[in-house]
Amino acid sequence: MYRLLIVDDEPKIRKGMLSCIDWGAYGIGEMKEASNGADALHEALSFCPHILLADIRMPIMDGIELSYRIREKLPDCKIIIMSGYDEFAYAKSLMRMKVTDYLLKPVDENELMHVISRLINEIREEEAYQSNKQTASLLLHENLPQLKSNFMQKILDGSFADIGKMTEYATVLHLHIPTSACEFRAIVLSAESLNTVPIKGTIQESESLASEMIHIAEDLINQAASGFLCRSDSNSLIGMIYGLPDNYDISTLDKDIQYLIKEQMGIAVLVSIGPTVQSASEINHSYQQALSTLDEKRYKGKRNIVQIALRYMEEHYSADISLSDVADIAFVTPNYLSRIFKEEMNMNFIDYLNLLRLEKAKQLLLHTNLKTYEIAEKVGYKDYKYFSAMLKKLTGFSPREYRRS
Repeated sequence: MYRLLIVDDEPKIRKGMLSCIDWGAYGIGEMKEASNGADALHEALSFCPHILLADIRMPIMDGIELSYRIREKLPDCKIIIMSGYDEFAYAKSLMRMKVTDYLLKPVDENELMHVISRLINEIREEEAYQSNKQTASLLLHENLPQLKSNFMQKILDGSFADIGKMTEYATVLHLHIPTSACEFRAIVLSAESLNTVPIKGTIQESESLASEMIHIAEDLINQAASGFLCRSDSNSLIGMIYGLPDNYDISTLDKDIQYLIKEQMGIAVLVSIGPTVQSASEINHSYQQALSTLDEKRYKGKRNIVQIALRYMEEHYSADISLSDVADIAFVTPNYLSRIFKEEMNMNFIDYLNLLRLEKAKQLLLHTNLKTYEIAEKVGYKDYKYFSAMLKKLTGFSPREYRRS
């Protein structure tokens, strides 16, 4: 229900308006009155009326002064000024105060209720607008990371040919993209290829890690120039850099980002920064080059990880080692190590480990007098029967047969 404050120095007019009209039919449930502008202002500050209905001529403080004060303190209040013929032309000139409406005295009841009905509808529309605006703001806040990611991906894919529309979207998402002459570069961070724990665990943990990486990288970017990053997929961050000084060594930024993320988070990342373009609308060219460079780094990174795994297995095959043990040494997730190991070696981790152990066992069978169970233990098998079965499967011979052959 809405609130109405009636202000007039004539008691009969106030009482008549309050008692002769069915205000509830118009959604007005609370009504108060005042006999002058000063009392009305005091009342309004605590009552906070939706609609103020005031005479223009009153003692102490007239309707004009009251309207000024109300507009300052309660900007959303709808103001209706009642005026006699002598003041009506003057009152009409006060539209700059955003007085909502003017009525001639004596006030016609039908005209008054027509104005009240219209104002109540306006108030309802404004309330609905504010409610929708708050809902939209909340949704924007909750989905801002994803919206930024989608927006950034469209820019980097070349979907925004219109720089005006691009900057308009950016403003909504609280991002700044300069429209003046400026050099731009795309930047891509991949956390999968060298480590990477990042992005394991729950969605919340993954988002938290990504946010921390973005914070570290953006701090470094904004020390040298300007730019921002967003989450692209489960293992990548994408963004743009602009305003770098002339002759800036971009490899310095690349190395600093890798070093600081590794130092602060224990996560190894790959960083690729594309070449310079002259407009944000052309940054997809820089992005494509950054992706190409990243693929080269990723390939080298995979090979390095597999080499670390092979070296560790060669040195520790006799111990009870697992895929998780080796992944920890290489600073990667077991799933990631398993995948790239098979890609590089054309066999899975456990098959390679068994093959390595059996090759070592074959050498011991041929060149030592150790017993079968002793050899099994030396190459990492606790159960010599299982070892014998594995050797026969590989060579077609039992340990004794292989030694004799």
